Amino acid sequence: MKQVLIAFTSFILIAFCFSCKSQQSSQVETKPDIVAGKTSEEPKETSKNKDTTKKDNPYKNAKIDIVTYKVDTLGWGYDILLWNSRYVHQPSIPALPGNRGFAEDSLARRAAEFIVKKIRNNIIPPSVTIQELDSLGVLK
Repeated sequence: MKQVLIAFTSFILIAFCFSCKSQQSSQVETKPDIVAGKTSEEPKETSKNKDTTKKDNPYKNAKIDIVTYKVDTLGWGYDILLWNSRYVHQPSIPALPGNRGFAEDSLARRAAEFIVKKIRNNIIPPSVTIQELDSLGVLK
């Protein structure tokens, strides 16, 4: 039991040291700039400060199509095609329990258009809430 406690304490201490060290290294370096006798501090861009996670939106100009269809006796559903491949298959109203489809073709299309807007803005996965569907007026 003592060995487990010592090992756990050592692990926490090491993790704390590394987290403090990584926070210090991510601070912005500054360099003095002397202009007309005044010194101003400007951030100096270093390779540590560059945002490497920001990428271009691959969906901004993508070819996206909407296909609505009748689902037997359940109502209407929709497919969203991305470059002619099925990207979203939604035979029922999303965010609601059960298998109830949209009451009309136009309501399914309106919900699909909202999802397409999310995809175009790189909101992936393009989930939807009951409140969003209600505000669209598709929950009739």
